[in-house]
Amino acid sequence: MTLHGGRVLAVLVGSSQAVGLTFWVAITAAVLGLEVTARLTRSAVPSLGDLVARYLPDPLLRAAGVALWLFAGWHLFSH
Repeated sequence: MTLHGGRVLAVLVGSSQAVGLTFWVAITAAVLGLEVTARLTRSAVPSLGDLVARYLPDPLLRAAGVALWLFAGWHLFSH
């Protein structure tokens, strides 16, 4: 049986909304955890704003990055 496109990911992570929601919560918790750690400790961990400023310095690139992130997120986790 050959799976195409998003169906491969649906098989890997499950096709229910509960599984998709669980992944979104896990990703959000990880990002927030890293952001809080970066702001409180000022260690070698860069904040999300630092990463965006470093890799997407142009506002047009930032807009394209957000659009790509939303597109990928919708297609990967909307099952």
